[in-house]
Amino acid sequence: MKVLQKTLILLAGCGIYFVVIRFIAPVHDPAYISGLLLIGMAAWLFGTVPALGFAALLAPLTQLIYNQLNTSYLPVAVSPVYITTQILMAFAIGILKKKDAALRRNERNLENANQKLQLALGRVKELGGLLPICASCKKIRDDTGYWKAVDSYLTDRTKAEFSHGICPECAKTLYGELLGDEYDYDALNTRHSTEWKPPSEPKDPESA
Repeated sequence: MKVLQKTLILLAGCGIYFVVIRFIAPVHDPAYISGLLLIGMAAWLFGTVPALGFAALLAPLTQLIYNQLNTSYLPVAVSPVYITTQILMAFAIGILKKKDAALRRNERNLENANQKLQLALGRVKELGGLLPICASCKKIRDDTGYWKAVDSYLTDRTKAEFSHGICPECAKTLYGELLGDEYDYDALNTRHSTEWKPPSEPKDPESA
């Protein structure tokens, strides 16, 4: 809620309050007590400190109206006890407002965290159980009985994506004669896969 809207709401409440105690409520009724509701409204809308300032303005205005009405409640409406009650009301509602704001903030944070968690869970497919894997070529047998490469099997069942590179051992086996012993094979452990460019004449794996 914007500040202008809060101000208009509080001003409307003030107008109703003054009309009631001046023209509607009987002189012998303690209508000034409704001023506590106004202070509570001010504390809820603007906080404790503005509500205390509002209470400081409300007391003399109420006294001015009661002076015109010549009511017996005038001493009570401006008494230290009633003013203390107004101060306590401002503090109490202000504290409740802070707790409510903190609770709403925690609820929003929890909702955002839950949305992120659901999004993360939606990206994951869990693999479990025993997976038949070939002891030689390392292919995995799926539920239909077909043997698939590990990357193909995982791509079908998870959100993982693969980019193919080459490890130092295979690079040395396949391209050792072309690259030579001075080639830094260990650099392949940290080099991005897209940076690897095999030699134009790879070595036949069966002849290695």
